[in-house]
Amino acid sequence: MKNLKIGALSESELARFKAKADRPGLTGCVNWLGTHRPQGYGVFAMKRGNKWQTYYSHRVAWIIAGRPLESGKVIDHLCRNRSCINPDHLELVLQSVNIGRGNHAASQARRAEKRTHCVHGHKYTKDNTYMCIKRNVRQCRECGRKRALARYHQKKEALNA
Repeated sequence: MKNLKIGALSESELARFKAKADRPGLTGCVNWLGTHRPQGYGVFAMKRGNKWQTYYSHRVAWIIAGRPLESGKVIDHLCRNRSCINPDHLELVLQSVNIGRGNHAASQARRAEKRTHCVHGHKYTKDNTYMCIKRNVRQCRECGRKRALARYHQKKEALNA
């Protein structure tokens, strides 16, 4: 798949492209109705010279919107919807930024390391934090005590019933 040089689209290519774009949904996403790669990204074929070449549909939408593609940068889906071709939901960023925003385990781990408090508002301190080896995540001791106490009372109620 070609990355940088798409070139100008003919009127017939533009009409074909627009025919494969869905109407904006409630989220504002304009989903690609054409062919998709297994990873979920839409693709659009255009004839260049005497060869057919495929391009990612969100990159074509970016070009149609009059926005330039820059070498060394990729288009990030801010809406996290890989099928979306709405240029307002796309941003040209470095690959490292795109990866950092992603939903894979490494990105989630980096975001988790930056958290200073648990979901219940307890501060992660040396005394109030332990590593759950089984799940490889930090745990709040205060929340753990509350969970253990709730389990204790639940079992006690079950025995007395």
